[in-house]
Amino acid sequence: MTEPLISSQDVDHHYERLISSAEWEDALSSLNAFLAKSLEDAGKPVRLNGNLFYGHNRTNWAQESYVPAFDMKRRNFFAMATQSKSLLEIGVNGGHSLLLALMANPNLEVYGIDVCERLGRDWSHVEVYVPAAFTWLQYHFPGRTKFIRGNSLVEVPKLSLERPDLRFGMYHLDGSKFTHLQEVVSAYHILEDNALIVHDDSNLGPVKRGDRKLRLIGLTREFEQENIGLRLTDHHRIRQKQAGATWV
Repeated sequence: MTEPLISSQDVDHHYERLISSAEWEDALSSLNAFLAKSLEDAGKPVRLNGNLFYGHNRTNWAQESYVPAFDMKRRNFFAMATQSKSLLEIGVNGGHSLLLALMANPNLEVYGIDVCERLGRDWSHVEVYVPAAFTWLQYHFPGRTKFIRGNSLVEVPKLSLERPDLRFGMYHLDGSKFTHLQEVVSAYHILEDNALIVHDDSNLGPVKRGDRKLRLIGLTREFEQENIGLRLTDHHRIRQKQAGATWV
């Protein structure tokens, strides 16, 4: 992590100022319109998988209020982004989490990995709109975004081997709920010491088990997240990398 751009006491104030700004509304509207057009042009239903702001498979997501239950997740994500130099995200989806992070911190650089395939019958057409999100974010944040299309179990180890110089201060696990253990193990050497590791959907059993195993084997640890302006929520768990493991 780097020195925070804002103090923990000011997180809410700065978050609310961003979310209520014309700049945010314009960017969010532009992203949503671009995603919708990509689906329309492909002849697919205009729906998105659920994300940090909108519910799952909603057809009028751009006109709906943000999911109230995820308010603490959004504030935490904003706070962590302001305190990080670089972010690796598994599961980019429509790019809404990365939009928040990039606008929270003008110095943040991000890598995103997404398989861009429908892995469930109830999924929206991610094979269409996730690459569109890649395109939109790269255009609007030039030089600050890099995206990889593929399976995280292949692409994270490959990234670690090919770019050992990389160091991420924040790692957002929001892809498969069954692979958090493998994703942390394979990224361990490209995570900064004390990097923040975010287990999304931590209310689900597979995520809980992955989180617990990582702490048991000493790769991650609990920490007093309130000290850096973060709050507890049932919808994600935030850990820190435990530096010094020698077996990975």
